[in-house]
Amino acid sequence: ELARSILQYRVDRLPASAIKAQSYDPPYDGAMFAWESASTGLETCPPEAPTGMLEQHISADITIAVRQYFYTTSDVLWLKKDGFRLVSKVADFFVSKVVPDKAVSGQYHINTVIPPDEYASHGVNDSI
Repeated sequence: ELARSILQYRVDRLPASAIKAQSYDPPYDGAMFAWESASTGLETCPPEAPTGMLEQHISADITIAVRQYFYTTSDVLWLKKDGFRLVSKVADFFVSKVVPDKAVSGQYHINTVIPPDEYASHGVNDSI
């Protein structure tokens, strides 16, 4: 029950995560969850902390939590009802964010993001 309620919190905040994804220039598709969120799911990280805009591993972490929940519970009904939508929206975000490698055909990168090492304030490529 507890794990499911934590994931439900994220499902309920998909609209706010879409607003965050759209707030970038260029805007991204899908769901990018806030680094620091209010109960609404909207980003509350202060603008003077520029790393907040680069903290994008949270969305990927949430998809891992969906996988772990399913592996542990085999809750196919939840996966079909909410889990797939959650993972799909995060995938849409990353698909819209990747850029092709100019030197290697078929290779793509996710540039300028903060890995779990929050001291990498300049952003690190491919660190999701």
